[in-house]
Amino acid sequence: MHPSIDMLEQVVRLSRHEFELLERDDAEGLVENANLRERLLQDAWLGKAGCDEMEFSGLLRAIQDLQNKLDERATTLMRQTRAELEEHRGEVNERKKTTQGILGYCKVGLDRPQTNARIFRKFS
Repeated sequence: MHPSIDMLEQVVRLSRHEFELLERDDAEGLVENANLRERLLQDAWLGKAGCDEMEFSGLLRAIQDLQNKLDERATTLMRQTRAELEEHRGEVNERKKTTQGILGYCKVGLDRPQTNARIFRKFS
């Protein structure tokens, strides 16, 4: 088997493995995997001379299909994460408003006795 074909087959395996990494939220593994795929693709492209062009282009199409599926899955996960963050942000804002309201009432209660005490001092 031609070395470039072997490299492309490794890229296909790495692409399939990347789905597992996505599901496990393994960011470091995804980065390492993507860098390795990139190097293998570049090496395969540079050394493609003398290999079966039909097999080479077929593997490239398979890699492209896998990449499109990876992109779709990553986009879906990103949307879910953004939705969760927005939901959490709403909860935090509600808590902040409640806390500010409570603190406002506390300050009003603290200010009143001091004001009354001053008034009584002036009249006595």
